Amino acid sequence: MGLKQIIKRLENARGSFWQWLVAILAFCFLRRLLDLMLEADSYKTLVAGNVIRNYILWYVGLFLAIALILHFITREKIEKTTKAAFVFWPLILLVPVIDFFFSGGQGYTLTFIGGCDFWQEFFSFFGYLGSHHITYGQTIVSLLGLLLIVTYAFFKTSNVLRTLVAGGLYYLTAFFYFSLPLFTLPKIFSFSIFALVLVESIIWHACLNLKKLKELIKNSHLLRSMHYAGLALLGYIVFTVYLPGEIINPQAVLFTVIASFFAFQGAVVINNHYDKKKLDYPKKEYSLLGFLFFLIMVAASLYVNTTLVLVMLSYYLVSFIYSAPPIRFKRFGYWNNLLIGFESALMFASGFVSQSPDIKLMPINIFFTVFVVFSIASNIKDLKDQKQDKKEGIQTIPVILGERRGVKVLALLTSLCFPLSIAMLGLWQLFMASVIFGALNGVLLLKFKTEKTVFACYFAFLLVLGCWLLFL
Repeated sequence: MGLKQIIKRLENARGSFWQWLVAILAFCFLRRLLDLMLEADSYKTLVAGNVIRNYILWYVGLFLAIALILHFITREKIEKTTKAAFVFWPLILLVPVIDFFFSGGQGYTLTFIGGCDFWQEFFSFFGYLGSHHITYGQTIVSLLGLLLIVTYAFFKTSNVLRTLVAGGLYYLTAFFYFSLPLFTLPKIFSFSIFALVLVESIIWHACLNLKKLKELIKNSHLLRSMHYAGLALLGYIVFTVYLPGEIINPQAVLFTVIASFFAFQGAVVINNHYDKKKLDYPKKEYSLLGFLFFLIMVAASLYVNTTLVLVMLSYYLVSFIYSAPPIRFKRFGYWNNLLIGFESALMFASGFVSQSPDIKLMPINIFFTVFVVFSIASNIKDLKDQKQDKKEGIQTIPVILGERRGVKVLALLTSLCFPLSIAMLGLWQLFMASVIFGALNGVLLLKFKTEKTVFACYFAFLLVLGCWLLFL
């Protein structure tokens, strides 16, 4: 079989997204197993954070980068270049085998490139064979990867310049990943890899189907995502105020914000699925995407602690009870806002436990305040859903009172939440500010009749509250 037939068969190989993903992850875990067996690895235990960072995110990020390089250089469809990139993956299993052979059965300690010899290693292909930072196995496999890259690029383009650019981009990408700690702060190294892979995934999705990505963003409810992220940050701030002597972990709160975002996105998928909302996204793919959001939520939480995993799972299950049969709590009209309030309180708790797994340290009065305030304020979500709720027989405030009177009641309720929160927390120095924000909220809602004005006032007030807690 010729090279042309081999490449075509590879590009047209069948398999669902999940089948390809499992195949990629299988090689990642096999590589970890071989490293434990054959390398002089300093990480001999299967610590969740280390495995996710060094043996899933690192490799998946490199894999996506290679697929994107091939896509932009050859102008071939991203699904084909992704399948072509998969041919590189079995090569990663060769690294510990080659190192075991060259080291006389001892293996090498795998480290990142760094230090004063950075430029020397950059201009000498990782410092020649077997340098201090990169092993024989890593060097040989990197060379094989370069050979495969330029072969594919030249076959697809028949252009020497593009082929050289493809090889150069591959080398820059590989060197960047091998020296990644130099390009980020030590305290947020794991988060940096996580964020990098997320960005690459978004670019990959845009190359695959930009229309679907836009539909996904359109239905992501970014204001509500910011609401939950803001509550997680508030929980973090409260921890620093209530326990000033404790060590602060900035990376943990960043992972908590990521987990809160994808927890809510998973909840959106569940709600849209059971609402039978029509989207420009295949139903099966959209449901699987919800499961992917769930996995990202769990992975981000695992970086922090098991208490956060429990809190996020609780949020996810509450959102399921809210949207899905047999309970489908959202059908109980304005009473369903009790679950929204509880979800909001859970997100506050997530920010607090990001710094300490002992949830008993969390001030229960603040947790209860968040629950009460957002059980009341979340009635605003029913304003835009009035027609659909009326059709389904869900008795919300706008449905019962009509739009005109309903807006007035919602303006009153949401405006009262500002001073109510301050009164429940006993922060009387901010009471006048809360009254002003509440009044502004009511005026804007009555004028524009949209929840966006409520979110604008709420975010501004949350910022004021956070700054006051931190600096005064």
